Amino acid sequence: MFESNMKEAKENQMFITDFSHEIVEAAIKLCYHQNLTPSTLSVDNKMLLLLFFDKYDIQHPKEYIENLLIKEITSLNVCKLSNCAVVTNAKNLRQHCSNFLQQCLKAFVPISDFDNLDKDFAVHLLKNSFHHVSKTI
Repeated sequence: MFESNMKEAKENQMFITDFSHEIVEAAIKLCYHQNLTPSTLSVDNKMLLLLFFDKYDIQHPKEYIENLLIKEITSLNVCKLSNCAVVTNAKNLRQHCSNFLQQCLKAFVPISDFDNLDKDFAVHLLKNSFHHVSKTI
């Protein structure tokens, strides 16, 4: 971005107004030192970091945050994490959420916020929950 003819490159600065100072600071730290992720970051803030890295197309820390979020999947947040995975195209997180939801379905585990689950994701989940029958002629 700073090596193009964009305004940010000419002025050698960039204004980020759609993320909090805490998220921007954590994102910058993660770009340089992956192990500096504050352990105090909530799941919601980690999701915001995932959104930040997706928006600015910064892959390595995005994958790192995605893997941290996979470890945080519970029946209380799986729908929220699934929606975040859909929005940020986080395929690994999306797959883990799908697997977790399928296991919950089999074990009759109650799930929070299921009504808020992305509709396309929910349809895909439902289709994958059944055994497919092939028609033979």
